[in-house]
Amino acid sequence: LMGRIYRLPGPGARFGVFSWRAVRWGAYGFWTGVGHLTFVSRVMPFAPIFWRLMGAKVGKRTFVPNAIGIADFAQITIGDECTIGSDVIIIAHTAKRTEVILEPVTIGSRVTLGTPAIISSGVALEDDATIGPSSFVLPRAHIGRGETWVGVPARKVEGMRP
Repeated sequence: LMGRIYRLPGPGARFGVFSWRAVRWGAYGFWTGVGHLTFVSRVMPFAPIFWRLMGAKVGKRTFVPNAIGIADFAQITIGDECTIGSDVIIIAHTAKRTEVILEPVTIGSRVTLGTPAIISSGVALEDDATIGPSSFVLPRAHIGRGETWVGVPARKVEGMRP
């Protein structure tokens, strides 16, 4: 809904920091921030509903026990039956010099994000992946099906099960 109102740029969009597109994107970000300050975006089962209204694609039975930080809802897809830990941050943009770059974040089904992991722009997590607590996933990382990644920066760990 909000993505349509603000006519947000699509995935892979690039625009100048001092452009009118940046102003629209910033206004959308303002309302995202207002939503984060209210109980609506911080309480289950309202959080996924709020995210959908802001433009995110969220699957069924996604569990978010506490508040998390999301920037660029319209660039985020979350699959079914995911568990997202408290204080997780998902960001779908980067800024380089005078340019903002939007890159979608895709989270498959049955993915677990540990508290307080950070997921950067352009990241793709396949089904059944796990990101450990306090891990930082670098931009454009691809995490395969059933893989477990931990650390700063996050790296694949062999032989570890959630």
